[in-house]
Amino acid sequence: MKITKEDFDWLYSQATGFMRTQILAVAASLRLAEHLRNGGHTAEEFASASGIEPSMALRFLRACTQIGLITCDDSLTFKSTSRLQALHGETPNSMRNKAMVLGTRAQYLIWSEFLAAVRTNQAQAASALGAPIFDYYADHPDEAAIFRATMQDVSEGVANEIASMLDTSNYSVVVDVGGADGALVHSLMRHNPHLRGIVLDRPEVATTAATAAKARGLAERTEAIGGDFFKSVPKGDLYLLRFILHDWADGDAIRILENCRRSMKPDARLVVIEAFVAEPGEEIPVNMIDTQVPLFDLHLMLAVNGKERSLAEYNGLFDKVGLRTIKTTPLDNGYVVIETAVAR
Repeated sequence: MKITKEDFDWLYSQATGFMRTQILAVAASLRLAEHLRNGGHTAEEFASASGIEPSMALRFLRACTQIGLITCDDSLTFKSTSRLQALHGETPNSMRNKAMVLGTRAQYLIWSEFLAAVRTNQAQAASALGAPIFDYYADHPDEAAIFRATMQDVSEGVANEIASMLDTSNYSVVVDVGGADGALVHSLMRHNPHLRGIVLDRPEVATTAATAAKARGLAERTEAIGGDFFKSVPKGDLYLLRFILHDWADGDAIRILENCRRSMKPDARLVVIEAFVAEPGEEIPVNMIDTQVPLFDLHLMLAVNGKERSLAEYNGLFDKVGLRTIKTTPLDNGYVVIETAVAR
């Protein structure tokens, strides 16, 4: 097998990916897309607009040009590309918060312990950050705010698509388990004015759900409960688990599902929303955004001992708690909706 220059170039580009992550994060933080949206800037003009030192601005913009984020002409005027505009805060489905969060210490430093994670099959957040990741966030509110904003971006995009395809006409009380600010259940409630919603999350998070319900005009139909889904889940007839099970190893995921199953009425339904994981040899649907699932599967393990699962793996969990899958719907945004019912 002959090794070519292209092979070396590709490998070196991959090995310097950590630099690209930080360049994108800084471009998002400094709002480079906004500055260049309506025309080009010289390094001096960008430095003045962004408040950074001119020589550093030139070096930074030169690096952004190298990775294809912007262009530069003979007069050293830097101009936006369409890729950069995906970082603009007002672009639909903007990548701005995602780019920033991946550059934060909580999400970034854990990868310095990847070899230890591979050898031990254990999360490394405590080793890299000095504390489990959510304890770290509790002590670093600025990073936590970026993380929450990113999760809200993802949730709102998924919530709108789910609300348009999930039939809630036969249900009266929806329980959003680990529902954060309630974006998903509130989307369902807007589509069905007869629904009542319950958001269950940690006490400090549940307060944000109550605030969001008021802002969305849904306070009278929303109950925000501070609790622990490892201990108990409120009663309802439709349960939502959106991006919850992937944070937990199988044993803990089963405990969450068991508590939901214990509260479910015979005709209740439980809906799981997670990333679409292709089976070996299975292609991602052509209309589906590639969410880099194999990489984020490792990221979840590093952060919280979590994992992304295939439909077959989820069915294995459901079998253990007396649930059965009745419908699966892949979404264009890279996720899949799994509807389950009590096994007969």
